[in-house]
Amino acid sequence: VDFLFAAAQPGQGGGGIAAFLPFIVILAIIYFLMIRPQTKRQKE
Repeated sequence: VDFLFAAAQPGQGGGGIAAFLPFIVILAIIYFLMIRPQTKRQKE
């Protein structure tokens, strides 16, 4: 996670979206990790 924060640091000047990008990526990964197993269980 530290490297994600390091990647977001240069965008603090005017890129607010660049600061939120790492959080969006992490949320997307968590979302897929949680939703995928649920859909597999429902199919069984």
